[in-house]
Amino acid sequence: MPAPISRRKSLLHLGAWVGAVLCPARLSARPRKIEHGPTLTFAVANDFHHSNSDCDPWFNRLFQQISGHAHLQFCLALGDIADAGKKTSMEAVIASAERSGVHLYPTPGNHDNDLPLNTDLYQQVFPGRLNYTFRQGGWQFVAIDSTEGRNFKNTRIQPETLAWLDANLPKLDRHLPTLLYTHFPLGAGVPMRSLNADDVLARFAGHNLRAVLSGHHHGRTRTRWHSTTLLTNACCARVRGNHDGTKIKGYWLFRAELDGTFERTFIPFSA
Repeated sequence: MPAPISRRKSLLHLGAWVGAVLCPARLSARPRKIEHGPTLTFAVANDFHHSNSDCDPWFNRLFQQISGHAHLQFCLALGDIADAGKKTSMEAVIASAERSGVHLYPTPGNHDNDLPLNTDLYQQVFPGRLNYTFRQGGWQFVAIDSTEGRNFKNTRIQPETLAWLDANLPKLDRHLPTLLYTHFPLGAGVPMRSLNADDVLARFAGHNLRAVLSGHHHGRTRTRWHSTTLLTNACCARVRGNHDGTKIKGYWLFRAELDGTFERTFIPFSA
């Protein structure tokens, strides 16, 4: 007769079930399984601005560095993947990530819309990655299209995105820790913030929204919305500088726990 399962073991089994991975279709490399405990480790990079093949060595080295972090699961890519909307630029960034085994979860930026003035080329390269959610390591991730064509300031998140939020937020578990990521900033007072950022944030009332991560402003900012932390960061571009006057390029490394807490570390990058 098998031995009874203790309460402690039952809780451990439950924790493992909560941390199970449910990930969407493959874009680059398949996300790695979590190997040690419930901590979820992922990178967050913004504003790549790939312009031509001269940028390829830069991004090869960037993703080699990102892939070197222990137990890394994926990288959020917060828009402006291309510098001038070229499909070949977006494809080149995917190729660099794939070579290093880094799985990208992108969101579009205004420069990704430069050629067609909309997200058509972006969606050809990143199908199913306009407005979407995924769950991993006990966390829910929400990506939304925050662009208004190629406009770079005084922009509004478009009605189609707001309608998508209205249809899909009720499908999320309100209790699970949730992270929202966008290209245009949503934090109060941050340069080039979406004019209707408050309309987006209000839709997350009642959800366990732990963080909002954005690009577009190439500089580190930190604001609060109730108990939620909103961040922007330096860019990862070879051909563009930071808007805040700093010289160091880099990305965030996040370690997120099942209880909704997280630590973030700024990781400098120089090719």
